[in-house]
Amino acid sequence: MFLRALHRVSKSLQKQNTNLHNACQNLNEDKTIIENLRDSYENILLECKELCFRWGITPNFDVKRSRLAPQYFDEIDGDRRLNITDENFRAKIFLPVIDTVIFQLNSRFQGLQEVTETFDFLFPTMLAKMDENEISKASMDFFYLYNDDISSDFTRQLLCLKGLLNTNIQKIKDLALFIVKNDFCTTYCDVITACIIYISLPVPVATAERSFEIEIN
Repeated sequence: MFLRALHRVSKSLQKQNTNLHNACQNLNEDKTIIENLRDSYENILLECKELCFRWGITPNFDVKRSRLAPQYFDEIDGDRRLNITDENFRAKIFLPVIDTVIFQLNSRFQGLQEVTETFDFLFPTMLAKMDENEISKASMDFFYLYNDDISSDFTRQLLCLKGLLNTNIQKIKDLALFIVKNDFCTTYCDVITACIIYISLPVPVATAERSFEIEIN
């Protein structure tokens, strides 16, 4: 069940037109699906048994006598076999596997989540809802992180640009295209720089899978 959810998010992370927010949204949706599996053990077990019957596989757990290798003095016992039964399968395998998957998703993509939250204010739909104080705070926090790329004039540019936005501009990529097409790159140079930083950030966390291709074609 959870492999199906992980396969979906894996494919979405590999799409050429994906971005940080889409990746985080898909990850959060899949984490919710996997967390809900904890309370669906009986249904999952029933579905697996039906699948076994269709494939001609015995759905019962075989309980055998454990055969242990001889243990010598000062030797760590690493040869303990686990007898799987209907009673202990949920506690010893099912729940630990789900908890491990959830933990790995949280730990591996924690940095992705933090970076995504940094760019939340730059979304035109979010920018249109924020007041002047909120924009000033968010833009200054962003400036402290990227002060080598943008100037302190970033806040003023955002406040001026807010009044020009329309409902057709919903994504950061749309905002960048709007600035380029209307020849506003000089007027809102820090805003276009922030947009380029966002759309060129790699979504995959594995080094071998990172791509620095910019979405603007």
